[in-house]
Amino acid sequence: MGFGASLTGVYADRLGPRLLLTIGPFIAACGLAMLAFVDFKRPYWVSVFPPIVLLGVGMAITVPPLTSTVMAAAGKAHAGIASGVNNAVARVAGLLAVAGLGAVLFANFSFHLGSSEPAKVSDALNAVMSGHPGVAERALASFEDALRTIMLLTASCAAIAGAVGRLWIEANNTEADPAPLAQ
Repeated sequence: MGFGASLTGVYADRLGPRLLLTIGPFIAACGLAMLAFVDFKRPYWVSVFPPIVLLGVGMAITVPPLTSTVMAAAGKAHAGIASGVNNAVARVAGLLAVAGLGAVLFANFSFHLGSSEPAKVSDALNAVMSGHPGVAERALASFEDALRTIMLLTASCAAIAGAVGRLWIEANNTEADPAPLAQ
């Protein structure tokens, strides 16, 4: 993502934010959806790495034009405040997402495990997540189902973000007329 973000910044100036804020979240959604169906018995480089790369590419396409759009909307006089608010909102949203998705994971794990006792569910989830040997097959399957739900939920949110970017961000002249890029 660090390598691609600087490259994306160049294209964001040429293409405008709308195209990149549409394509980037959709690519990230594809990576997240692929993570929902990872086979954990296969090697990391074959199962997890490709979707993570796709997610990183999607984020690298999304973040620079998003930041530029926020900063441009605020204007030079309010750039410092806009940067601070943008950073604070991103951090708070991340915290809320982790808390909310953690609750969804726990509830989904509990449902698939078939237990309503929070202490038993918590112990089973802790055993799975810490990699304890001898974890019941049912607990592993419940965790995979819960993780799949989380990945599909986040993929859906990313896809919605791409649709919102397409609908709400105004097209600039370079998107409507590709001729300046050809010169």
